Amino acid sequence: MSKIAICFMTKDGVDLSKQTIEPLLYRQDDFDLWSIDGSGSTEGKIWPKQYNFQQRRENVVGGPDAAVAYAVTECLAHGYDYIGIVENDVLLPKDWFEDTFLLFEEAEEDGIKAGAVSARCYADRILFPRDGYAVMHNLGFGMVIWSREAAEIMLRNFRTSWTLENRRLFMELSGIDIGPHWAFNVGEHWLCADWGVDRVL
Repeated sequence: MSKIAICFMTKDGVDLSKQTIEPLLYRQDDFDLWSIDGSGSTEGKIWPKQYNFQQRRENVVGGPDAAVAYAVTECLAHGYDYIGIVENDVLLPKDWFEDTFLLFEEAEEDGIKAGAVSARCYADRILFPRDGYAVMHNLGFGMVIWSREAAEIMLRNFRTSWTLENRRLFMELSGIDIGPHWAFNVGEHWLCADWGVDRVL
C-alpha cells in the first residue's frame, strides 16, 4: 500500500484554516496529515495544536516557495510514496481524495505518466483537455499531489524563472503556444518557483 502525506500549509488566517482543514480531516484514514505552519500571531501558532496531525512543523518561514521545499524535503526523508500540498485558502469537496488520486491511473491508461495531479483546475492553465481531466502547464502549489519521483525531480530543479522559458518549452513539446491564453499573455514576467515545476516534469 502506498504511503501518502498531505501537508496543510498555513500562515495565520485561522478563520480560513478552520474551514479548509475540514475536508482533509474526513480522509485521515487514507493519508498522513502534516501541519506546516509559518504563523506569526499567537492565535496562528496555537490553532494547529488542537488537531491530530501525524507530524507538525512550526516556525516554517521564508515565504511559500521555501515552505513547500521544506515540506517536500521532510516528507521525502520520511519515505512517502506520494506527497501533497494543500494551502489554507483552498477549499476541497468531501470526495476530493478518490477523484484526485484516480487521475494518476486515468492518465496512465491514456499513455501519460503523470508526476503530479490536482483537484484544482484553472482554465487558463490547461495545456490540452482530455476526457474527464486536463493536462496542465501549471498546477501551482495551492493543491497538488506529486509522486515520489516527481517530488525528487522538482526539488533538484527548484528555482524561479521567466515566462519565456515556459512558453518556449511547452511549444516545443506540444506545439501549443500558451502565451495568448495564460495569465501573463505574451508579456515577459518573472515567475515564482511553482510555475517551473510542471515545465520540468
